[in-house]
Amino acid sequence: MENKLIKVGEIVSTHGIKGSIKFSLSDKYDYDKSLINETFFIKDRVSFLPYKIENVYFKNTNCIIKFTSINSINEACNLVKKEVFINKDKKLFINTINYNDYSVKFNDINYSVLDVIDNGVYWLVKINYIDTIVWIPLVDKYVEFINDDEQLIKAINIDSLRV
Repeated sequence: MENKLIKVGEIVSTHGIKGSIKFSLSDKYDYDKSLINETFFIKDRVSFLPYKIENVYFKNTNCIIKFTSINSINEACNLVKKEVFINKDKKLFINTINYNDYSVKFNDINYSVLDVIDNGVYWLVKINYIDTIVWIPLVDKYVEFINDDEQLIKAINIDSLRV
């Protein structure tokens, strides 16, 4: 199941006596849509437990979330310091990563990213490949993996993108 999820943050503390929690969103994301009725998956040792969101509001810079199945501070305490994941297919958050700082590796050669576009469905990165400019969609067909720590995009099948 872990390969179908992405980590988006963690639960930092409880809030109040009715089971609400404070959620800390990862720096590489920003809020895009309402989270009400969405499902967070919370990592509990080796499994991922689903929690449906009943209510969300912001107090100062804190995101306060109430899950449907958590109704007391004692239940909420069990979630503190746990990692929070969402389904990869859900577009609940905006990716704030700047791919301009990344490089693209293809056939053991690194190419600098010249430009980046978010077309609303997926990101595209522009590189100077051999003798032409190529826009690479950051989708499974053209990307083997993206390593955010090394700021590296491992590309595949980009010969078909040359015009």
